[in-house]
Amino acid sequence: MKEISYEELNKMLNSKNPNDINLDDDDIKTILKNKDLFFIDVCEYKDDNELKSVMQSTHKLEFKNMKSSILICFHIHPNYNIIKITNIMDTFNMTYNDAEFIIFCTSTNEKISENGIKATIIMTFSKKLY
Repeated sequence: MKEISYEELNKMLNSKNPNDINLDDDDIKTILKNKDLFFIDVCEYKDDNELKSVMQSTHKLEFKNMKSSILICFHIHPNYNIIKITNIMDTFNMTYNDAEFIIFCTSTNEKISENGIKATIIMTFSKKLY
């Protein structure tokens, strides 16, 4: 498995568009701090309902009795309705309510369809039991 440096992660998730919600250094450090395992997934969905459905069905992936932190970056078209991101985050927070931290960001990309959404999800886990 290839290790990802802090700088690579920061470049991958932070865009230069002033309308985007970017991460700061502390966000990334919080997700990566004292974590033993991680899971990265990058998928594109036809709409927000498909993403919410996948999120709820993949909750089983979370390692029980392990502290987890989650970072989700939404890659969206500039005309995408940002209120949909709020609804997705509500679903995400309810689905993963036992996570230690949940942090999100957005980046816009005109190549993504106006209703489509691409998500980069990074879940980190600590072997320390609750």
